[in-house]
Amino acid sequence: METINDKQNKEVIIICELSVNDNRTIDTRDWSDSYAKLISETEENTISWRFLISKDEKKVTLYERYSDENAFKNHLSRILAEGGDLQEEFGNFSNIYTFESIIYLGDVSDELRSYIKDHGLELDFRSSIGGYTRY
Repeated sequence: METINDKQNKEVIIICELSVNDNRTIDTRDWSDSYAKLISETEENTISWRFLISKDEKKVTLYERYSDENAFKNHLSRILAEGGDLQEEFGNFSNIYTFESIIYLGDVSDELRSYIKDHGLELDFRSSIGGYTRY
């Protein structure tokens, strides 16, 4: 295993806290699993993509890890850009989930922060002040 310190680490981690919509028309577990598989097959620069559900199945944490901010921006553009190929799937996401909070972990550029803000997404960025990652 290789260990890198956080000054060298380019990873961006996204933690989305979601509530499960009572009026959803799509099965939460089946869709979440199929969406994660779709991301795995089409975004090679994702490191991890996990939906974690509470015992009462009313809350979900979506944990996303990207190799760098470009990988994350690629994912966002597939959802948010006009003609993005994940717009329909994101509609299904919105059928199932409501965003409660989004936390962005890692050092990201002002350009990415502006892109996120311009698309009306929540701004809660946390930069590293120390640590390491093993691969």
